[in-house]
Amino acid sequence: MDRPRRPGSDRRYAPVAARGGKRKRSSSSDLVSAPHCSSPSSSSWEDVCSICDDGGDVLCCEGRCLRSFHATEGQSTKLNRCKTLRLTEEQWKIFKNNDGKNGPKYICKNCKYNQHQCFSCGLLGSSDLSSGVEVFQCEDQYCGHFYHAKCLARLLYPDRSTQPLNFEQEIARGLKFRCPVHKCHVCKGAENKDDKKMQFAVCRRCPTVYHRKCLPRFGFTLEIPLPLSSILLLTVYVENMIFFSFCSWFHSTLQ
Repeated sequence: MDRPRRPGSDRRYAPVAARGGKRKRSSSSDLVSAPHCSSPSSSSWEDVCSICDDGGDVLCCEGRCLRSFHATEGQSTKLNRCKTLRLTEEQWKIFKNNDGKNGPKYICKNCKYNQHQCFSCGLLGSSDLSSGVEVFQCEDQYCGHFYHAKCLARLLYPDRSTQPLNFEQEIARGLKFRCPVHKCHVCKGAENKDDKKMQFAVCRRCPTVYHRKCLPRFGFTLEIPLPLSSILLLTVYVENMIFFSFCSWFHSTLQ
């Protein structure tokens, strides 16, 4: 059964080399959030590796996280320098030829052991609903993001005075929620894929999205030196998505 797509995704991404672009590897690992993926046999979905942010042939986790990965070292290039899952070609072929009904399904270690990252603070937490849950998943079927209750409260109610009483406790008790990825950071509106101006530009590293029409415009040249360990990935209008790697600095600049 095909899974629905996340906001901001309406086409499959070719590798960076095929797009003529240049992109450096971010500091992400196998434990970062990424766009949702389809079954391995699908050829019409937008799939981006959660390790290197590049497209191409990826292996999709069939668990709750909805992420995708480059599977073998052969899929690592000079441009993406992806660490990959380091599967053998034989293992990759088994998963790749899986039609979604027969054969083994790939489940990443995070989903296997119910350990997922909070998409706000980046820390791992237990997502095991039967025992000591620490991070909670957005209820939207398009979404694979998890959050600590406290982090979610800060995102949804930055003005603490508007926060519902005992909101964090209610989340811990099972209150369903839609995370900030599903509304524009500026106008708070939803996405309309049929209207180009209302399509979402999506941050890959934090729960921030903008409508195309709401994207801040730079009227100056950024001359702020960045530390070597912090790589800013900013590709404006790559298809209909925007990628921020060093986004904490970038978002603070926009404000």
